[in-house]
Amino acid sequence: MLIPSRQQKKIKKKVGPVSALFPAVLAAVFFVIACAGCGKKLFPVPPGKLRPEAVDDLTARVTPEGIELSWSVPVKNMDGSPMVELDSFELFKEEVPLDQYCQGCPPKFDQSIKIPFGANPAETRKMLYEDRTVRPGMHYRYAVMAVKGILSKSDLSNSVSVVWHAPPEKPLDLAAQAVRKGIRLSWAPPEKWTDGTPVDMPLSYRLLRREEKSDKWKYISDIKHTEFVDENARTDRIYSYRVAAFINFHGTVITGEYAEVSNVVPRDFIPPAPPKGLVAVQSDKGIELLWQQNSEMDVAGYKVYRREPDGLITLLTHKYVKSPRFVDRDRLAPGRYSYWVTAVDNADPPNESGMSSIVTIKIY
Repeated sequence: MLIPSRQQKKIKKKVGPVSALFPAVLAAVFFVIACAGCGKKLFPVPPGKLRPEAVDDLTARVTPEGIELSWSVPVKNMDGSPMVELDSFELFKEEVPLDQYCQGCPPKFDQSIKIPFGANPAETRKMLYEDRTVRPGMHYRYAVMAVKGILSKSDLSNSVSVVWHAPPEKPLDLAAQAVRKGIRLSWAPPEKWTDGTPVDMPLSYRLLRREEKSDKWKYISDIKHTEFVDENARTDRIYSYRVAAFINFHGTVITGEYAEVSNVVPRDFIPPAPPKGLVAVQSDKGIELLWQQNSEMDVAGYKVYRREPDGLITLLTHKYVKSPRFVDRDRLAPGRYSYWVTAVDNADPPNESGMSSIVTIKIY
């Protein structure tokens, strides 16, 4: 269909402005497609989701100088994305006299304390803060908040409750001794609190143990007296022990400094079983003794004894006999001679078994 020239000119005038915008529209469409392909967000994320995650592992520990608080540094935002910067933490504190503390009441925090951070959250695992503005007879509650900026703060953390009292000093004269049942630990109670005042309440004690090649201390027990026997100590191990006094003061466990004793070696007090099946045979070599081999793995050897006709007892083996056989090659005068055998283990000092059955031979 042919269009008159006048109409063509009219159409060109209408289309002209749209065609001029076409490159800009095309560029915008291309940008949208490119952004979608590269994973960039096209729309702003609500600010609330970029707030730091809340701390959920705040803990408190009484020290001689105050209350030590620790918590993990959050590494993610509320939306799960990595948090690349963190400005500070806000610490909230409530101080209430013991007789006015209400356990079920919401805390009434004072003005918060700013704790500068200034580090990469991913490279800093733990925060420590010691509050030294504490007083005896007061109950304290704490909570923290992570801060990225004025308008970007985390929710409040879990709260912790603690009562301050000076811890006890370390136990006195800690000693370890190998006994038949294991390792016996003994100590004297501390006489003072760390603030120098005399101990005026009953103490309990916490015991820890560590094997020589380990860097981890393992909890053993909490006891109220000043002596303990570790019956689980193995004779093939070397141990270190720690003992600290503690009190439970209005629901707060307050532990003092640990006393330590190292290089403790248990002793093996268990002797082998007496050898069995001893027999004696007279031959041209002398008096030959035979018996059954002991089944214990730690048997180092055997001792052989002889009783003379006049009652004198002689140890015939100056060194342990390794195999269950021995020949008495001494020239013996006529008379009745008795023999028996014992087993010896490799403990230090060694344990000797009881006597085997006694065999008697008469020499003519």
